[in-house]
Amino acid sequence: MHHPNGCDSYPLQGYSAIRCAVMILGFVASAMSQTDEQLPVVRRLDGVVYELEPPRTWVYHEEKGVCLELVLHAPKAKGPHPCVLVIGGGAWRVGGAWSGYARALAREGVAAVTMTHRTIPEFTWPAQIEDAERAMRFLRHHAVDFGIDPTRIGVAGVSSGAQLAAMLGTRPDARLPGATDQLLRESTRPSCVLSYSGPMDLVYDPGRPPAEFQAQLVLDLVGFSGPWTVDGIRKGMARCRTASPIYQVDAGDPPFLLVHGAKDGVVTPDHSRRMAAKLVEVNVTCVHLELPEADHMDYLWDLTSPIGVLRQRGVLSLPPWWAATRHFLSRHLVDTSVGK
Repeated sequence: MHHPNGCDSYPLQGYSAIRCAVMILGFVASAMSQTDEQLPVVRRLDGVVYELEPPRTWVYHEEKGVCLELVLHAPKAKGPHPCVLVIGGGAWRVGGAWSGYARALAREGVAAVTMTHRTIPEFTWPAQIEDAERAMRFLRHHAVDFGIDPTRIGVAGVSSGAQLAAMLGTRPDARLPGATDQLLRESTRPSCVLSYSGPMDLVYDPGRPPAEFQAQLVLDLVGFSGPWTVDGIRKGMARCRTASPIYQVDAGDPPFLLVHGAKDGVVTPDHSRRMAAKLVEVNVTCVHLELPEADHMDYLWDLTSPIGVLRQRGVLSLPPWWAATRHFLSRHLVDTSVGK
C-alpha cells in the first residue's frame, strides 16, 4: 500500500506500520507471537528477565525523502506496558537508535521505543526537538498498536539525545486540543526524564567548557554562522539558550534522573550538576548520580553488551547507574500510585 508521503505501508500482525521502501526486508513481526492469555503476569524492574518480542518498526514522519523511524522493543509479557522513548546520541549529526539500552529495558518488562531524528547540518534546530515531540505524539496516538500505556511514557537520552530528552521534559506541552489533525491533540510531555551524559547548557561561556570544537558544533545545531558582530553574537547565543534545557526549567516539570561520569571530557559533569541544582531550586524531583571513574558514556556499554544480561539476571553485580535507573523508573513510571 503506497502512502502519499513516499513511504510504503505494510500490515504487521494487526499493527499498521509505515515503512521506507528500503525497510521492506527489515524487522518483521513474528507470526508465532503468544496471545495475551498465554503470557505471564509481568513483574517489572525487579530482577525478572523476559524474552523479547521481535522488533517492530514504524515510520512516524517523512521529510525531504528522509524517513524517520520508531522501533519497538517489547517484553514477551502481558501489556499494556509502561514505555520509554529512547533517543540516541551522535552530536545531533547522527540520529541513530540506542537499541542496546532499549533491549535492556524491555528485558525487565518496560517497553522501549528507539527513534531517529533529522540531523545537522541539513536540518537545524528546532527540527530535532520537533521530531521528538512528533514521536511522543505518535506513540500516544497509536498506543494500542504499540501495546503501551499512553499515560505512562517516559523519555531517555544519551549525550545529544539526553539534551533532546531534557527539552521534552522542560518545554511547554505542545498539545493542541482543538486541532483538526488528531495527532496534534496528543501531549508531548513525558512522565519522567532520564538523562545520561547530556549537555544541559548550550550557551558558550569562555570561562568554562565546552572546548572550541564543541562550541562550533552547538552553533551548527542552531544554524548560526554569523555575523560575528556584538549584535550577531548576541542573537546566536539567544538561539543557543532556546535549545538549552537548563533555561527552560520550571516547577511543572516531570521527575528527572541525571547520570554523568565525573571524568567526562566531552560533556563535562558540570552540565548535570547545574541542571540538578536548577531542578531542586524549583522543587522538581531530581535524582543526580555522578560516577567517579566514568568518562563520556563509557559506563553504559557494560549493560548493553551481552554480559549485561548476566547482570540483569543477578549472576553478576548490577552497575550503579542501572540500579538507579531501575529504582527511578519503578517509582516514577511503573508505580502509578506515586505522585508525579
